[in-house]
Amino acid sequence: MHKLLLAGVSAIALSLGVMASADAVDLKYPKGQGAFSWDALQKFADAHKDLKGQKLTIWGPWREGGDQEQFQTVLAYFEDATGIDVSYASSENYEQQAQIDAAAGSSANITILPQPGLLSDMAAKGYLTPLGPDVAKAVESENAAGSSFVSLGTYKDKSGAPQFYAVPYKADLKGLIWYSPDNFKEAGYEVPKSFEDLMKLTDKMVADGKTPWDELLHGRSWEKPIDLIAAMAFDRPAAAFPSLNLRNTHQLPQLPRDIYVETTATVDRTGVRPAAAEFTLPESLLPLLTRAAELNDTIVRAARWSSQDLLEDAVELDPTILDKTAGQRALNECLKAHADILPVFS
Repeated sequence: MHKLLLAGVSAIALSLGVMASADAVDLKYPKGQGAFSWDALQKFADAHKDLKGQKLTIWGPWREGGDQEQFQTVLAYFEDATGIDVSYASSENYEQQAQIDAAAGSSANITILPQPGLLSDMAAKGYLTPLGPDVAKAVESENAAGSSFVSLGTYKDKSGAPQFYAVPYKADLKGLIWYSPDNFKEAGYEVPKSFEDLMKLTDKMVADGKTPWDELLHGRSWEKPIDLIAAMAFDRPAAAFPSLNLRNTHQLPQLPRDIYVETTATVDRTGVRPAAAEFTLPESLLPLLTRAAELNDTIVRAARWSSQDLLEDAVELDPTILDKTAGQRALNECLKAHADILPVFS
């Protein structure tokens, strides 16, 4: 059984689980008040009156705190405008569950996934339904990224034919490239003005018998961001990377899932595929590594949700802070000293 798929680089896709109805969330802002496009919302509502009473299931990554609350706030306005009964759900291993449900034919109508590679695999297995050329044209015309967003949502179906399956809703910046114009001048190359020019320059350097970027980049990153971008942007053979910071999906099974670990991986246009580690971590290290992962997660959640309570929890978790009272005092002093740039923690 095929279900509608919308997906992306942080992406929209398929699955089913225990659902929570979005109508449990009241409208956060009264309609007609505040600096919002209420007229646009009303036009949307007028154009979708015929959807009243239908049901929509969504499976996504947000399962606690601010992100889930904000998403459900948006869903409440969608429900109010359309009359659709929306149910949203998630789980700790939501990506794995999305694949299980797709294989079983029990996917939700929409699932949000951040892995084009995973979506490509699902399309090749016949789990996804093409969105059609009209949706592809709308994505191309209504986004500044244009055809590149359409390309990110296009994968080969079970017969090998390319189809548009996924609507990307955001793409994050991996990193910036700093370069020395003097180095370009000395090497006899012009500074490229587009990504296509950058790739042509790379090919020319190889033809000249040089290793791309070694002479031109000052303070270059050993993670080779250009090689990573090129591997994902062009239809080339898969590139091997000795170390990328990726979520732990299976590489180190002794550690908690979804923490970030440095791992080997292969990368091509379909996405990043981390490799399982060929070693076993010493049992004596596992408690320390697990606690470090919990500490990092607590700090990130504190920043995302502007929670001083979580920051204080991080002090308690940090094994390097021996005097917890002094640590809490230092935290408060730091927050006070930087209140101009961290007002949410005041």
